[in-house]
Amino acid sequence: MTTEERLDKLEHELSRMKKRNRRLWAGAACVLVLFLFWIHTHAPAVVRARQFVVEDGKGNPRVSLAVNRGRSELCLLNSKGEGRTWLTVGLKQSLILADKNGVIRASLVVDEDGPNLVLEDENREVQWSAP
Repeated sequence: MTTEERLDKLEHELSRMKKRNRRLWAGAACVLVLFLFWIHTHAPAVVRARQFVVEDGKGNPRVSLAVNRGRSELCLLNSKGEGRTWLTVGLKQSLILADKNGVIRASLVVDEDGPNLVLEDENREVQWSAP
């Protein structure tokens, strides 16, 4: 086999490989499009649960959204999983804020009698309230 024949054979094989690669890429693209279409058409419209927990990168819970004892509650947690902010809706609507030590420092509660706002110091002594 001469060098020219070997070169022709090599060029022919290279051309055939390029065509095969193009077909493989086209096939992979078609599979991807079909997969994305399938996911879009089969995704549930509604997700139902009694509680959702969002975790940080270390697996620590940071946010909790739950329905407990007839009320809905959103709780924001610190890096140790301790509650710091609560938003609840039920018989009473409330927003509760705690400091870095977990001491509740501010609370806004709205019930059938109206709103009530209380600000407390680190010793839980009322500093200001309305009404």
